[in-house]
Amino acid sequence: MTHMPPTPGAADIAERVVGRTGQLLAVLGVAAFAVTLSSTVLGVLARFFALRGLEWTFEVAAIGFLWTTFLGAALAETRGENVAFALFSDRARGGLKRALRIGAAVVLAVLAVKLAWSAGLVVNRSGHVPTPLLRWPNAVISLSLLAFALAAMLIAGCRIVSALRDDNEPSAAPADGETGR
Repeated sequence: MTHMPPTPGAADIAERVVGRTGQLLAVLGVAAFAVTLSSTVLGVLARFFALRGLEWTFEVAAIGFLWTTFLGAALAETRGENVAFALFSDRARGGLKRALRIGAAVVLAVLAVKLAWSAGLVVNRSGHVPTPLLRWPNAVISLSLLAFALAAMLIAGCRIVSALRDDNEPSAAPADGETGR
């Protein structure tokens, strides 16, 4: 007799979305860190050997650092490693624990929407202004905040769905020979 895997519920799908988002953020964060590190090293070497024309490396390092910071903060949020008030939620049980999870996700969502709004305004008002050395649009800096805000909104939405659906979805029946523990 073959065992059909259970159809994933909304909570499972939400958890997978957060997991995939975390993987994408990790890859992008490593790339941003590599840009930051290589630009910094190149800038240091240029100063040490008095090489001209590489002044832009510190601007690229600063932009890479901002992207690394915001991507890292979003990645930490996908893993639940960001700032949290675990003192109460870790001790809570049942409905209270669920309410605290939903409340924290709603707060994250509200803050993320405010950040996205603010970042959108900054990009709209000054995104076209060139950076000092490379003359890139200033949006390359401001979009890092917008990317963080959008990731935080996605994470918050998935957490709300997961918390709401955890108790509403029937648990999968154990496969033959499994005890379900």
